[in-house]
Amino acid sequence: MTSSVIQSRVKQAEITEKDITAAREQYRVVAKRVSILYFVISDLALIDSMYQYSLKFFCHLFNHCIDGCEKSDELDTRLALLINYITEVVYLNMSRGLFEEHKLTFSLLICTSIMRAACQISEDEWNFLLRGSNATGAKQGIHLNPAPKLIPDAAWQSVCALEEVSKDTFSGLTDSIVTNFKSWKPFLEMNEPHNSPLPDDWDKKLEQFQRLLLIKCLREEKFVYACEVFIKNNLGSQFVGSIPLQLDEVFKDTSNTTPIIFILSTGADPTGILQRFGERVDRKPGERLHIISLGQGQGPIAEMLVSKSRKTGDWVCLQNCHLASSWMQTMERIIERFQSEASEIHPEFRLWLTSFPCKEFPVPVLQVD
Repeated sequence: MTSSVIQSRVKQAEITEKDITAAREQYRVVAKRVSILYFVISDLALIDSMYQYSLKFFCHLFNHCIDGCEKSDELDTRLALLINYITEVVYLNMSRGLFEEHKLTFSLLICTSIMRAACQISEDEWNFLLRGSNATGAKQGIHLNPAPKLIPDAAWQSVCALEEVSKDTFSGLTDSIVTNFKSWKPFLEMNEPHNSPLPDDWDKKLEQFQRLLLIKCLREEKFVYACEVFIKNNLGSQFVGSIPLQLDEVFKDTSNTTPIIFILSTGADPTGILQRFGERVDRKPGERLHIISLGQGQGPIAEMLVSKSRKTGDWVCLQNCHLASSWMQTMERIIERFQSEASEIHPEFRLWLTSFPCKEFPVPVLQVD
């Protein structure tokens, strides 16, 4: 009798497992999008060593998106809502921690990575965008440069290489420019080629990424503007433009065990913003907001200040961490203990750090959750 019951339950478990697997497979498109976003974010460290994000942090953000996304009983609607919401939330959370000069790069990487995964961008064309004509090994085309004054020789070589790299798409491009140069001349001289149709009906022949490649070859000075148009058309206008720093929004995502790090750039100092924000939330500088600049033996004083404030619930701002590279390991150990001693830390305690990009800055502190 027991054996019969067990066999019955095993069969039922197998049926249930198949049902779960089938249901899970329907959500794989969401998993693919999330995977794409994660690897784009992990590659940011190649741009700047201060861009470090842990898998645990990303999973926490992902779970937050699942809970916060609008619900729907229709599966297709639910999947579309999840994909759009996760992409936008991840972008907003990451971009507020990037230097201004890297935000458009981040948006372009998200957009192109999604399109590459959907086979909308060929690897040859992607490599051409990254490495140009020199990496393709393409040879000079059969046509000579028709207008050296308007088209630099390097640009003409790139056009010839582009035609060779993607023969099916760009076949006849150089011939079109040479034989119909009168129609191409205005395009080479106009102020906004990225917002204008391509000459000789090439708009009908090219996809948007291929158009981007052509603008990069012929009007490289307008490439950044063309990237903005490309991202708006394929990902949305919300993925282009600067998002001003709002400490009110940032503070909602902070905790007493996770330091908030300001990565500095020349001429930028967020200390004033922090002081004004502290005054609004009952953390007046010198009273419940303690600011200390590291360097010149200030490490032990900073350690004592952190130890005291984590009990009282005050805020501590350690400025210019890059000037105290010898104290970075001590700071790392202090912050590591936050997780194991979380119950002993006042819930209102916050640790703020400022630093210029620095290779000595501890990666575990950048990745702490």
